Amino acid sequence: RCFADGTQRGQKDCPRFRTLYHIHTVCRAFPLHTWIFPKRHFASFSDINEHEAGDLAAHLKTTLMKFYHGLDNPDYNYVIRSSRPQDSGNEYCHWYVAVVPRITTAAGFELGSGMFINTSLPEENADFLRSVNV
Repeated sequence: RCFADGTQRGQKDCPRFRTLYHIHTVCRAFPLHTWIFPKRHFASFSDINEHEAGDLAAHLKTTLMKFYHGLDNPDYNYVIRSSRPQDSGNEYCHWYVAVVPRITTAAGFELGSGMFINTSLPEENADFLRSVNV
């Protein structure tokens, strides 16, 4: 089984997005680093169906709007982490979207060591995003 399938156990369903999970990871380099996973296990983004693509678009828009309004329009990066289309049948990968608002700056320790200091907790991040009305 892949990491995402184990992570999804115990996650609360979001009634608005029946095909996705929204996860704030514990081990991440930046505050509010967010993962959006499909509930259905598949390795390649190329296998997404129309309903999942619609949910992903709406969920990504909502997340970015919460960043815009709650964090005063920060810079951000998002990346689709996926296997290649020809590897879509593999069992060990689960594609997802990573969204990282750029609200902190790497300093000497981070740049010199390659390790990042993140003082926010995933529970606080989730509470914050829930509290932002869009």
